[in-house]
Amino acid sequence: MSKIFANFNLNQSLHNFQVNVTELLQLNNPDQWNGITILQREEKIREAALILAGQCIGILLMQLSKSKEAREKAIELMEVEPELEIMTRSSSTLKRTERNIQENGLNQNYLLSIQLIKLEKRSKMGKSP
Repeated sequence: MSKIFANFNLNQSLHNFQVNVTELLQLNNPDQWNGITILQREEKIREAALILAGQCIGILLMQLSKSKEAREKAIELMEVEPELEIMTRSSSTLKRTERNIQENGLNQNYLLSIQLIKLEKRSKMGKSP
């Protein structure tokens, strides 16, 4: 399957789904069908449904990212539950503290994800993230 980019347009996504699935629902020469034909159409319908679901999730995430209330709630939750602030890959990473960051001259930047996990990116001072 090739890459499919979010169009953030529900009407266009529904239209694309309808066009793709309507063609698959046509009963052209059903007397020549076999199990493979039905299986192939079923797979194409399932793929179209997954694409539509992905487009809907993209729209939801876009709306959440634009929502001032959602950002404020995420920041509020980060302040209430500080253990959620940084989730790292290993305990050795967890042991590295601000001291290492300052000694190595690194900037620390964060991205708050939808799951309220703060993702960390480190870069040399003076370089933009």
